Amino acid sequence: LPSSSSPVLGLDIGTGASCIYPLLGRAHLGWRFVATEVDPASAAAARRNVALNEWEAAIQVREVAPGVKHDADANHAEGGVVPPQPPILMGVIGPSERFDFCMCNPPWFGDDETPQPNGAMRPRGERCAATSSEVFTAGGEVGFILRMLADSKALRERVAWYSSLVGRKASLAPVLRALRTAGALHIRTAELQQGVTSRWVVA
Repeated sequence: LPSSSSPVLGLDIGTGASCIYPLLGRAHLGWRFVATEVDPASAAAARRNVALNEWEAAIQVREVAPGVKHDADANHAEGGVVPPQPPILMGVIGPSERFDFCMCNPPWFGDDETPQPNGAMRPRGERCAATSSEVFTAGGEVGFILRMLADSKALRERVAWYSSLVGRKASLAPVLRALRTAGALHIRTAELQQGVTSRWVVA
């Protein structure tokens, strides 16, 4: 990361309605953020949360238009056909922008999967309601991260660290294999544990 004289600029991909990570990053570390969101209602709510904290000068919420064809989509298709996916980095980052890092918590599930609700964990009234774009993407979280990897190969040093949360342990092997195949110079992983739940971070 840059020296203390140069404020850190991060990119939060799919920030959600709360815009929580940019808000925390600003509050605790003084960092600046661009936060992207594909769902219009979530983008509006995120902008409101930023405004309520009076941090519009430090956190910019960008609504991303859905449905553009991605060069990596063919790698995650059944029979080679995949619906257009929202852009992740290409077409979202401006031509003169440079970021110290990007982060995301991609959708876990592919279009053909049906998540099973965990009714034993929470009563119906306490379940978190997620939007479709927060739950589903072509190829699941592996497909999303591989599309992000394809973008990183074009953008290269315009983002210093590309990172993503990984929700399924089975996703780690194909993601790490793809990073090595792509010739990533530095690869880092970390496991996050809370009670019996584990998640992973790949950078």
